[in-house]
Amino acid sequence: MSGYQFHSGCHMFISILLLILTIVFVVFFAVFPPIGVAALLFASTLERWTLSLFSFSFSVNEWLLMLFLPVMIGRLVLVEKDKPSEWFYRLLIFILVIIASSFFSLHPLPAMKNAFLLASYIAAAYLVCRLLHSTMPIKTILWMLGGCLFLSFILSTQQLIRRVGFEDISLHGGFRDGNTYSFFIAVLLPFVAWNARHAVSVQRDTFWMVVFFASVIFGLSGGSNSGIFLVGTSVALIIAAGVFEKKQLLWFIPAFVVFFMMIIFTDAADRLFALSSTPPFQWRLNSNLAALSLFTQHPFFGVGAGQFEAYIQWTHPDIVPLLSADYSAFFVILAESGILGGLSFAGILVYLCTRLYRAFRDCHNFDCAGKTIHLAALCSLTLFMFASLIHSIHTHLFAWILLGFLHRLGEPLRMDR
Repeated sequence: MSGYQFHSGCHMFISILLLILTIVFVVFFAVFPPIGVAALLFASTLERWTLSLFSFSFSVNEWLLMLFLPVMIGRLVLVEKDKPSEWFYRLLIFILVIIASSFFSLHPLPAMKNAFLLASYIAAAYLVCRLLHSTMPIKTILWMLGGCLFLSFILSTQQLIRRVGFEDISLHGGFRDGNTYSFFIAVLLPFVAWNARHAVSVQRDTFWMVVFFASVIFGLSGGSNSGIFLVGTSVALIIAAGVFEKKQLLWFIPAFVVFFMMIIFTDAADRLFALSSTPPFQWRLNSNLAALSLFTQHPFFGVGAGQFEAYIQWTHPDIVPLLSADYSAFFVILAESGILGGLSFAGILVYLCTRLYRAFRDCHNFDCAGKTIHLAALCSLTLFMFASLIHSIHTHLFAWILLGFLHRLGEPLRMDR
């Protein structure tokens, strides 16, 4: 047998095995929806992993999303007889605006491809919320988020083990870039703090505080200046909002001592105080200004989903070297889908914020676990909105799954321990 035949045989065997796994996953997702939600959440961090099925290649999260959507839509329609809610209509409006703007763009075929991919992400936000039933204990929901965080720890640790010597690397935790990993850490930190606050023993309290500081370290090691700033903002917001108990703030004393020693004895100060003068900051500013300029030229339908960079390269090739690969989600949505897309996206976030605030306000006992979980969810959503101003997070599946979880946390909760 030649090497080519052996390679082809192995590829065919792997494809058949993957097809069998696909069938198994479909059955499991249909019978046990929470398993499907957890699998999709975990896969949303595996943006760098790819699978090959016969002659097609997919990322892991796209593969699971293709299995998840039809199975769960069928379950909601046939088994649960789901009725549309305000959350459904808000997401649907955004999907329709994105598809319409892409259809009327200068290059409709690539734009429609990106539009349907983004639409599948948005659909996942709705399905995740509907499949996390009100009977599900809050601990189960938070363990899903915690398991996703631990998976990113494993991937980051593997990255550290594989580095050469003391090579300076940017941790990504499975995401496409370190800034997305910093965003991922920042929006999950409030829930880690909630677990520490409501730990039932000293050992669990210590465990979650260690997880909190480990998350901060991983988050700071992943991003650029903007990622570091986002993680720092998350820590400051959690402390200011009172998610931690006062006695738990004693943990921050040695942490701040180590932090200031790093500033004094390393080049950390240069990174912290050079935010406005570094070229990456200027490139990011140029990208956002270019997006706003593009919006003023195409205010109604935009240039189509995923066409911002291609349009800039076509119309203004001279400024491409001065642009950043990362940009504001708000500005790019305005540039790609026009004023209706921007208003639809903002409306989704405002609706979630109002929903979580009402749930927080209606729980009168601040020390109860229900009130503080609403507070943690509000902190996470605030960080999501802040990150939308500096990162293109709307192109990541995890961001939309998180919105589905946040919508679920605005409903009545079971606080079983």
